[in-house]
Amino acid sequence: MKSLFTILLTLLICTLFTSPSFADPIEDAKAAIQNQDYAKAIEIVTPLAEQENVEAQTMLGVMYVNGQGVEVNATKGLDLITKAAKKGHEPAKMLAFNLNIELANKGDTSAMFNVGYMCFNNWGGTYESDVCLKWLENAGEMGHEKSAKILTRIYTEGMFNVTPDTAKAAYWKEQDDAINAGIEGTWEGSIPPMGGPNPMPMDVTYKFKKEGETLSGVYINKGFGNKKSLIKEGKIEGNNFSFSIETNFMGNKTTTNYTGVFYGNTIKLTYTMPAGPDGTTPPPVTFIAKRAI
Repeated sequence: MKSLFTILLTLLICTLFTSPSFADPIEDAKAAIQNQDYAKAIEIVTPLAEQENVEAQTMLGVMYVNGQGVEVNATKGLDLITKAAKKGHEPAKMLAFNLNIELANKGDTSAMFNVGYMCFNNWGGTYESDVCLKWLENAGEMGHEKSAKILTRIYTEGMFNVTPDTAKAAYWKEQDDAINAGIEGTWEGSIPPMGGPNPMPMDVTYKFKKEGETLSGVYINKGFGNKKSLIKEGKIEGNNFSFSIETNFMGNKTTTNYTGVFYGNTIKLTYTMPAGPDGTTPPPVTFIAKRAI
């Protein structure tokens, strides 16, 4: 990210920022950056950015992204750049789009939503609708509520000149409803075979209860006669969650630690177990559980 935006800032200095009303201070800021006197550049552009000057907002935003003269703060930098972009400043639109692309490629669903929406509004150039829709759909499948909502509208109303599609609109409405329903409820899955002479998948059920950011409930192992264990130490952070269960098999107590990601009507669960008697730690196991109808 840093190298890309250092290059983009250099391009901005060389080719942009020519507003007549702020010509002198902007030129001074460009000269300061070229001389790597970032403290002086920050001093010049900060008051201009506070006065809603789009060029200053864009320059200051990039310096926050790069950590030039200030501590790195990508969130603040993107906010400044986006403010300028929303006012129609074309260089800011290009920068906002590229920064969100980088974040989206790392799995940030909010950035995926931003890329899809910016794509439809030609912030990063002109793209086919399918490209823009793909970003929104990827985010929606990963449990991003705003993406599911706008996809429902797109396929219902034909927004952005997309052909209305009743089936797709219904699918995304269902996904939106599932995201809003949250993690509380009953989820059923099948743990992959663990090895042994006759490995078999094991059906399990999780009955979650949510109170604020705390997750509790009951784990039911159908492979062992519907044996129940309490879900403990459950925590929720956005679409991510974690918990542990303690099982007792033939007098041997074992704690299994889980992490999970909520997607709407599905959750991805990964669990780890403690090392065995020989000191070997079993590899993590990942599987999908679905909301019980």
